[in-house]
Amino acid sequence: MSRTAFYAYFRSKHETFVVVAGQVRDDFLHAHELPGNLDPRAMGRASIAAFLTAHAQYSALLTVIEHEAGADSEIDAIWHEMQRRPARRMARYVRDLAAQDQADPVAEPEMLAESMFALFRRFGAELAVDTIDAADPTGRFARRVDELTAVYLRLIGAE
Repeated sequence: MSRTAFYAYFRSKHETFVVVAGQVRDDFLHAHELPGNLDPRAMGRASIAAFLTAHAQYSALLTVIEHEAGADSEIDAIWHEMQRRPARRMARYVRDLAAQDQADPVAEPEMLAESMFALFRRFGAELAVDTIDAADPTGRFARRVDELTAVYLRLIGAE
């Protein structure tokens, strides 16, 4: 794309980055939209796999977005939505499970959600995009999903 064509669509590099960050946010949040009628094990596994896949896919951009969030209020709002909305959804799900006697969380659901998302981010960052393909030749991605699912189920008390 020529410089002239670029600036026909965007007024600045900053505006371009805001649009790209917004698209990453939308894709990232969409990956976490799962049907709520799954049992806790299936829901946990599917959600964790979706998070790790999205994190591996967008790892480099997530790093840039997080870095830019400290200096730009628009990017900060996008970054915080990416972090908070899935955590709130998880906390609400754990609270619902507890109300239905399907879980006995070891801590407040919000604290569990924040803790789990910190783990997901930590381990998602180490997974490369090539470890999440359907073949998963090393089994590394599937093992990591299984391990994190086991931790999640223990923390929410739904083993």
